[in-house]
Amino acid sequence: MPVVVTCVAIALWFWIGDPGRTVASWFWEYEAAPWEKVDAFYYPNRSNLAEAKSRLEVGSLEACRDWVYSMAAANNDPSLLKGDYECAVGEPKSQSGFSGVYRITVR
Repeated sequence: MPVVVTCVAIALWFWIGDPGRTVASWFWEYEAAPWEKVDAFYYPNRSNLAEAKSRLEVGSLEACRDWVYSMAAANNDPSLLKGDYECAVGEPKSQSGFSGVYRITVR
């Protein structure tokens, strides 16, 4: 009987939940899991976050940061004193009316 309950619980987790996202949160809390994509977002003016440049699926957090710093250098802000950025990890999910909510965003 306990085996059946366990199998049903796991099946429900796969059907209703998001096991990949959950496992990534357990083992890669502040970084990208090997199967997750990383999207880069660069804001040339940190006081106007509506103006953004993005590059999807850059590969890794390091590649995200490299791309952002190259964009900042091209904008005459190599130290990111005027701009800002985010590296978004995971597949964006829709939650509470918001679209594009990632598992984590890091700098």
